[in-house]
Amino acid sequence: MITFLSTLTQAIVSADCPDLINFAIGLNVDKKPGSSNIWTALQIDCCTASGVVCVNNTVTEIYWDSMGLDGFLNQSAMPKGLQLMEIFDNDIGGTVPTQYPIGFLHLDLWNNYLEGTIPSNLPDTLIFMDLSANNLVGGIPVLPSGIQSIDLNSCNLDGPIPYLPPSLNYLMLYYNSLSGPLPTLPDGLQTLSVTGNQLTGTIPVLPSSAQEMWFDGNQFTGDVPIIPSSVYTLVLGSSGYTGNKFTGSLVVYKPQKLLIYQNLITDVIVQDTSQLTDGCDLSYNPLLGNPVITNLTMCTKTGLYSANTLPNTLSYVAISATVENHKTTKLNNLKTTKRTGINATFILGQSILLPSQIFFTDLAVLLRIFLSGMILGAVVIKTPFKRHFKEKHTESGTVSELMV
Repeated sequence: MITFLSTLTQAIVSADCPDLINFAIGLNVDKKPGSSNIWTALQIDCCTASGVVCVNNTVTEIYWDSMGLDGFLNQSAMPKGLQLMEIFDNDIGGTVPTQYPIGFLHLDLWNNYLEGTIPSNLPDTLIFMDLSANNLVGGIPVLPSGIQSIDLNSCNLDGPIPYLPPSLNYLMLYYNSLSGPLPTLPDGLQTLSVTGNQLTGTIPVLPSSAQEMWFDGNQFTGDVPIIPSSVYTLVLGSSGYTGNKFTGSLVVYKPQKLLIYQNLITDVIVQDTSQLTDGCDLSYNPLLGNPVITNLTMCTKTGLYSANTLPNTLSYVAISATVENHKTTKLNNLKTTKRTGINATFILGQSILLPSQIFFTDLAVLLRIFLSGMILGAVVIKTPFKRHFKEKHTESGTVSELMV
């Protein structure tokens, strides 16, 4: 009877323990005073060791985070049934493993000292990957087709962002040196941060599932895209991460955070401000004189400039001017810039005189013409142009229009 029970016990505890013990040795678990209990348990029954999960006597999950582990990840000693590995916030060196057990799902190695590139042969079964805050180099490889969550922030990565699989719902790529355009965003994407990269071009269509979107600290241009009503965090520019030059009008439904610092946005409409408590900064945009923003008392509005306070540093300036009381108004003291755009709101019978020293090159200016709040029409003005107006007759009346 004693012999039988001894044999049975040995069979129960020996399934993946030899592999896991070798894996632990690679991480120097046996040499860490704070891990002595784990090391002791591994040699008796690895499934009873802290941070180890077994299913049917097979090691399936390892949770050894914040233990001061160093050494390296011995991929040849990974238990054959392992599906999840969380060994983050340690001092592990070496490279990211290139071989994984069949069916591997979850890799979390953030805040270590891993070097080298992200493997190009990541398991196609992978649904979660966090390699953030490591000393990696190179670009982002082709991503597993079913991956749902990726965090590669602060990894020194460069190159373009690859195709994003449709399964992806969470993507953190901030604080890298990624370049090129932002690819098409998956329909189910909820959270995206590309803060602090070198991305260019326009923002693609935001999916209807979008909730948190950070784009600050890049070189994006073009009109702000349509913001889905589900978005509650939107960051187009922040005081620490400038560089974007978004233009046009911005409409958000019910944000908690709204930061558009130092762009070229001329209109901001917040349909519901009841949740706008996590930060709002409209500073350094050409919004001065826009009556819509006066109710946004919870927002920082430093440096909202008008025609008389244009910054010298911008290569493109959009000027918002409102003419009232049937008077001829002159936009004085315009500072010389490489390109200057005039966005003027007109009321019946009014005109604007432009200073003679301003020349418009390489630019088509869209003048939007309003009468009693109703859009009557628009005219695109190309340069060079004559600085005078003609009368435009509509069914609702006569408005002044700048002649080409």
